Amino acid sequence: MLIEIERRRLLLLLLLLLPLPSSAEGRFPLPFTALYQVTAAGLNIGEMQRRLWREGDTSHFETEIYTTGLAQLLRPYRYIERSRWQGEGDALRADYYEVEHQGKGIRERERFEWDQQQLYSERRGVAKQQPLPAGVVDKQLYQLLLRRDLAAGLRQMRYQVADRGSIKTYAFEVLGEERVQTPFGELQALRIERGETRFWCAPSLDYLVVRLTKEEDGKLIEARLQQWQPQP
Repeated sequence: MLIEIERRRLLLLLLLLLPLPSSAEGRFPLPFTALYQVTAAGLNIGEMQRRLWREGDTSHFETEIYTTGLAQLLRPYRYIERSRWQGEGDALRADYYEVEHQGKGIRERERFEWDQQQLYSERRGVAKQQPLPAGVVDKQLYQLLLRRDLAAGLRQMRYQVADRGSIKTYAFEVLGEERVQTPFGELQALRIERGETRFWCAPSLDYLVVRLTKEEDGKLIEARLQQWQPQP
């Protein structure tokens, strides 16, 4: 058992030492899988899994958050968020987005019709249509663009994001650098803030989020990276 644990640790260290393609070279986003431990007020309540993969010219990004342990017994909850887009680099275009709160009965969908320059949205069964300006992305895709822009050296970023049937401006600023403890050791990370949400992106993991905190209903919700692996 100890030998197997050490073997896994060695494999993770080797993965961290592998040279990653530069985001600034236009080969971003890079496929990966990641697992985070989610806590509320210091108590473990669930996990967050993230996966980015490609199928031909189409890329997919999925986030799944779910309760575990006692929290699952007392208040089962599952949140699934999916994005689909075409192209990469500066030619990246959002295609489809959906999110489902299985514990709250909320569903959202957004379809980006670039030929028509129209954004079609649906939330709780209510449909909406509006003009689609160039460069608008969904609520997951901006997170990947942010990683790309951090790698390019930007420290203030703004994105036009389709959010619940409206188009909003998301603004981010790098507030400094901090070290974050992870299963891979202590990593240097950039601390970024938007409103009450703060997150830390590690340059050594191609600016992957290694820690995230958010104030919600007077409680501190935190997600910390537990597992990470780049995909071919």
